[in-house]
Formats: sequence, C-alpha cells, structure tokens
Amino acid sequence: MLVVFKVCSVFRETLNIEKNKCAVEFRDYLGDFIEHYAQLGPSNPDIAQDEPRRALKSEFLVRENRKYYMDLKENQRGRFLRIRQTVNRGPGLGATQGQTIALPAQGLIEFRDALAKQSVLGL
Repeated sequence: MLVVFKVCSVFRETLNIEKNKCAVEFRDYLGDFIEHYAQLGPSNPDIAQDEPRRALKSEFLVRENRKYYMDLKENQRGRFLRIRQTVNRGPGLGATQGQTIALPAQGLIEFRDALAKQSVLGL
C-alpha cells in the first residue's frame, strides 16, 4: 500500500491532477479503464518484442495548456495503463514538455482508491 501512495504522490505532483479541474473526470476515466480491463480475456504472453504495442483502450483530456493521454496497453509482461501529460508552453517558449507514468493494470482499482483517499485527506 505504501508504494501505491508514493506513486500517487509523485503522480499528483507530476501531473498536477489535484490542482487541475479534471480530477473528477480523470477518476471517472480510471473507472472506465477498470471496467474495460475486467471485461478483457486472459493476457497474451506470446506477444513478440518487436510487435507494435497497440492500445486496448485510449482516452484523452484537454485542460488549458495540458493534455492527458491514457492508454491501456499490453506487452510480454502483461497489461498496463500508460498515462502521459504534455504541457504546451506557448508560442516562443520552447517545445512541449511531457511526463509519463505506467501502472500495472492489476493495480488500477487500488490506484484510483488511493488517489481518491489522498484527495479527501488533502495529502
């Protein structure tokens, strides 16, 4: 559980999810990914390393100068949720910056609950 809270803290700081107006919508999307993952059949361990990783489900949010990309993917180790945030710094201010985290799909419920708990506790 401590690892989940540490990941949540890093996630919240990195992606500014709590400071952003999209926190509730983001948690709703996490719920959708959890439902989709539950409906999938068994993972395919025979995926070749050089095979392109197609997304099993994708969503994105746009808020102000930030974009959040969520992709449920599968590789030879299993299924995972990749969450990426990009920030457009504006014209003349340099390139777009990005941050990415990946979470094992088996931990999505625990991650969502930990994010909700942190929001309630103000951690």
